[in-house]
This record gives sequence, structure tokens and C-alpha cells, in this order.
Amino acid sequence: MKKHSLYTPLLAAMCCLMWALTGCSRDNDIVIPQASVDRVNINSVTVGDEMVFTGTNMHLITKMTFGTVEAEMNVNLGSRDRNMLKVIVPALEATANVQLTATYNTNKKLVICQELEVIVPPVIPTVSTQLSGEVMSGDVVELQGANLQIIKSIKVNSQAVDIRTKNATGLSFIAPEVTTSTAATVILVYDNSLGADQTLTISGQLTIKPVPVAKVYEWNDVIIGGQATEFSFFDGTTGQAYSACALFANQSNIDFLMNVSSAGENQFYDPSNTGNVLKNQKCDGKALGTADGKDYSVFQDTSTKFLILSATDEVQAALINKVKNKEITEFTEALFDGITAPASRTPKNFEVGDVVWYYNATKQKNGLIEIKGVTAGTTVQENTIKMHVYFEK
Repeated sequence: MKKHSLYTPLLAAMCCLMWALTGCSRDNDIVIPQASVDRVNINSVTVGDEMVFTGTNMHLITKMTFGTVEAEMNVNLGSRDRNMLKVIVPALEATANVQLTATYNTNKKLVICQELEVIVPPVIPTVSTQLSGEVMSGDVVELQGANLQIIKSIKVNSQAVDIRTKNATGLSFIAPEVTTSTAATVILVYDNSLGADQTLTISGQLTIKPVPVAKVYEWNDVIIGGQATEFSFFDGTTGQAYSACALFANQSNIDFLMNVSSAGENQFYDPSNTGNVLKNQKCDGKALGTADGKDYSVFQDTSTKFLILSATDEVQAALINKVKNKEITEFTEALFDGITAPASRTPKNFEVGDVVWYYNATKQKNGLIEIKGVTAGTTVQENTIKMHVYFEK
């Protein structure tokens, strides 16, 4: 009896299985399309240029990279042309030779051009403003134009000045100090791809005038108070109200003082009329000029007279308006034409809005006071007057 080998059918079955598997694999191969780009015959491009590429399966390209900078692309692959691709050359920091590559199928790369010169055109600032007219030292000068963000400094007649504001379309600076009226040429300094310290001279010319030297002292919202308020003695030169304790060291500077009468009236007092009033002021509990034993004759030799201007008098009303409109730039005789000189030694009954002319005959200087506020308290310490003061230099 002939024996049958078990290996024969098993081997035959394995062969059939291998054949079957091999046949299935060949029938279902997945072919991955490849992109290709035709040769580019361009050696140089400029930022902003449109480049047109041709080839096959170009809709698969997801990136076009100029060196390390990617160009913007339509990422909707389904709407893209299979045989053509348009790309705008992206902005580089500076002109350079770069490798141009295309990426497709996520990570497949094609070198389109080994060395492509990408030219970055120089940024040139322009100014549309033409300089003309006059400005004062310290005024803001504004310029309009394009690409002004690259300006790094401004020179006015070769003098560097501070840039106040700067953006692409606007620039401003402060007119420098001058001692005489000066014709000014303005030059802008910038860097670009052509080199450092490029210059642009602005067309036209500007006249810079010096700030007028003030001929008056002007003091706003000065508070002066009655006795025991620590600020009763006023100095028009410094705009400061001194305390009783500070009077002795400053008595030659004081123009007048404030006192509150026994009837509760706020009064300005001529220093030469303070024989009985000065003792109302106390320092460290001692009355001035009596208990403290100090000599206040310098203060009491000062003669100051006052006049509360009348709003019903046409000439005086005109001066009142000048004070309130801040038009006092200097003291001249013409300023007081037609007004009787101050004669009161103790003006009182002030109201908000009153304007007082005072004359310190010892200093031979004038002052004008606008009463801004009057406080009449239940005690002497609460009585105050708020003043806007002009005093002659």
C-alpha cells in the first residue's frame, strides 16, 4: 500500500495562497501623483513681482519658499490650476540670493531655482508738506508724507531736534529755541538699503521766532488768608503768601497782607498802615512787633495803595476785561490811562470777579488782581481769598 505524504497538499495550499496575495496587491496599487515645475529662466526678481510657474499637478503645491520666507498662496487646492501657479514675491529684509523651493504632498520638495536674486527696493521717504510761515520756539511742527516711519532723526539748521510723533504718513517735531528770528532748513535723516544716514531736505523754509521774554509775573489761584492762617503776607515777585513766622526774613519783599476785621470783613492792608494790625499776626504764640521784640520797620516802610476797579466805568471796565481775558503782557502807562491812581490803604468787601489795581510805591511796581474766590468763615482762620495776580517785572 502506497503512503501519501502530508507535505504535498500543504505545500500546494501555501503556493496558492501566496499567488492569491500577490495577485491582490498588484490589482490595488495606490499611485501617488507627483508635482513637477518647469525650468525657470529668471535670475532676478523684485519684491512684489508676480511669478508664473508651469508644470504638472501644480495644484498639489502647498508652499513656495524664497529662502526662508514663504509666499502667500491660495490654500484651496481644489480650486487651483493643475498646470499653472501664480505667486507674488514676498518681502525680504534685504536684497539677497535665495533658493526657491516648492513643497507638495506635505513634505516633498522641489528645488526650482538654486540661486534667485530677490531685490528689495529701497524705502524712500517723501514729504508732501512745504514749509512756510512762522512758528515760535517750542511750537509743534507737523509734516505729512509717506514712508516716514524710517526717519531716525531730524535736523533744523544742523541742530538735532527731538521727534515728537512718527508713523508712516506723519511726523512732528518741536521747534528749537532761538534767540533771534531764524530762517530754518529742515533735514530728515534715515537708513535704507542704499545705506545709512540718507538725507531728505524738506522743501520750503520755516521762520522760527524766539519766545517773547515775559514782562510780567503771573500767578494763578494764589490763596491768601487772614491772621492765623499761615499765609497772610503776599509777595508779587514770587507769587508766594508767607506765614507770620516767615515775615521777618522776607519783609522787604512783601507787597501787602490780608487781615480780617472785627466785623469779619476780608481786607487787604498797606504795610505802612499796619501799626495796630500787625500785632494780630502771631508766631509761636507771640504777636509780631510787640511781644517778639523784632524790628519790622522795613516791612512797615513799604507803601502800597489799592483801587477796586469799577465795571460801570467804561475805561476801568476795559482794563477789567483785559485782566479776565489774560491779555496783560506788560505794564505800561497806557494801560492805566484815564484811571485815577490807587489811593485806598485797606480795600474790603471783595466779590468774586472783582479786579483790583495795586501799586507798591516802594518797589515802584504795579499789580493787578482778579478775585477768583472769597471765603468768609465763622472764625478768622477760615477767611481766605483766591487770586489771579499779575505783577510788574
